[in-house]
Amino acid sequence: MPKKINVEIKESVEFLKIKLNHSKGKANRDRIKTLIYIKEEKFHFQSEIGKVLRRTDKTIRTWLQEYHKNGFNGILGIKNGGNNAHTISDKAIKLISKKVKHPNDSFSSFMELKKILEKELDEIINYQALYSHCRRNHKNEFKSLRDLMKGKRGIKGISPRNNKQISKDFC
Repeated sequence: MPKKINVEIKESVEFLKIKLNHSKGKANRDRIKTLIYIKEEKFHFQSEIGKVLRRTDKTIRTWLQEYHKNGFNGILGIKNGGNNAHTISDKAIKLISKKVKHPNDSFSSFMELKKILEKELDEIINYQALYSHCRRNHKNEFKSLRDLMKGKRGIKGISPRNNKQISKDFC
């Protein structure tokens, strides 16, 4: 059963249209369009608005709940994404940079690097955050590290599997 809209829009249609013209981003424009549709009584169900805007019923319901709680500014303040808590401390970033630029303590995989960092810093480091940081900030250093390590396979070098992985990731 479609959910009927039962929110009263306080702002005028003219105000909403002005805000629509000045808004940036598709999400904000769609939120304002939702309010305009409700104010002009073009649609009576959340699913109808969702179909027009190509959004789910739940998205429309979330927007309307936010509007009901916090008003017009609340609906424009909804953030999507950005809740990624996977970060690396400043100490870890400095140590990563040092380890990558001076490969005396050779490591052949991100797991080895992660274990080295955790041992030296005594803190837990998220693998995905480490991997992303290295891909973003140290891509060229890893290429040269791979080339350096090719000759050291018998000692403390890179296994063929890890060499293939590094080649895939950084070349």
